[in-house]
Amino acid sequence: MSAIAPFRSGSRAAEGGRFGHEALIVEGMHCASCAARIERVLARRPGVESVEVNYATHHAQLAYEPGVFDLAGAVAALGKLGYQGKPVSREAEAQAGAEQARAQRDWLSRVWLSLPLSAIVVVLVYGFSDRTWARWLALVLTLPVEFVAAWPILRSGLQRARLGSANMDTLIALGTLTAFVYSTEHLLVGGDLFYDTTVVIMAFIVLGRYFEARATGRASGAIRSLLELGAEHARVLVDGQERLVAVQDVRVGAVVRVRPSEKIPVDGEVLEGRSAVDESMLTGESLPVLKTPGATVAGATINTEGALTIRATAVGPNSALGPDRPPDRRRAVEQGAGSAPRRSGCWHLRSGGSGDCRRDVRGLVARRGGPDPGAGVGGGGADHRLPVRDGSRDAHRDHDRHRPRGGAGGC
Repeated sequence: MSAIAPFRSGSRAAEGGRFGHEALIVEGMHCASCAARIERVLARRPGVESVEVNYATHHAQLAYEPGVFDLAGAVAALGKLGYQGKPVSREAEAQAGAEQARAQRDWLSRVWLSLPLSAIVVVLVYGFSDRTWARWLALVLTLPVEFVAAWPILRSGLQRARLGSANMDTLIALGTLTAFVYSTEHLLVGGDLFYDTTVVIMAFIVLGRYFEARATGRASGAIRSLLELGAEHARVLVDGQERLVAVQDVRVGAVVRVRPSEKIPVDGEVLEGRSAVDESMLTGESLPVLKTPGATVAGATINTEGALTIRATAVGPNSALGPDRPPDRRRAVEQGAGSAPRRSGCWHLRSGGSGDCRRDVRGLVARRGGPDPGAGVGGGGADHRLPVRDGSRDAHRDHDRHRPRGGAGGC
């Protein structure tokens, strides 16, 4: 039986669970009401168990019943509302990142256009409203703010009106256009002008959109970094022979060999071998975790020293760092990936300084009931051990590459 099968992103059922999970990148959201509308539309789709839309990252997380839910139909339903949805993948995240960077630069240029012109219009309306030239100049300067800098807002409001719905852009467009038309009428027949209202509202909205684009880009960048943590290839055992394949081609039940210092490509259960695994990108815990046969491992964690043979239990989007993790697990992974352990004095050893290394290690080993590492400093015969988490208890393992080489300042 072949241990390899192509992974298809159209029907992603949760391994070992009743519901499948799908993550979508949704483009076209402009406010929290857009996110709420998308949730309502997707929740009405057949087979959908739950929907969660994150406006900050423009991601939608769905739990669905395999065989009933139609992904293409859900994307088409979003398209009818003026939104574009596509499954999360590394390529899609990279494309969305480039689009967000372009949008951020675009909004920044609109800010530089609208703010100076708005300030001038305010001065003209309040300081020279009785001068004919100032009134006409206010109209001329309002035009680029309303119809150039703020055009994406007007366009969004018009699109929602054609679809028979409304959002925040609809309200903004209606208010500013009303002030603009009213002021233009008074410019022709006489009366007070309100061009300042139009330009000030639009200038601040444009500035807010720039800050929003910047925040969204940072949030999405964190998720893209999370997805890039995963391994690119896996060593699958087929008839006792190692075969290097792309990680997306590994299926559940495949037996995978992980060599020392390699990333674990998929979630799985250890069949053979004994090693310490660095899970800091998932949990923030700086100590490696000892893995023995029967233990579970997560994809994208690092096998530090011993070779492991594992059986894949979750692959592709359903792995620990997959884009389609259930919302609660995905949030936990993102938070863990962003945490960083505190660096002690031992961190300075690589740069040649001993720092507080000896004191740190002595204190750590003393708390764990181990031998004093300073007893053999300089002699080369000490049994130097590093702490390793072994499930709920702590153990020590030999680590020859850190054995002291002599010298009073050695660790």
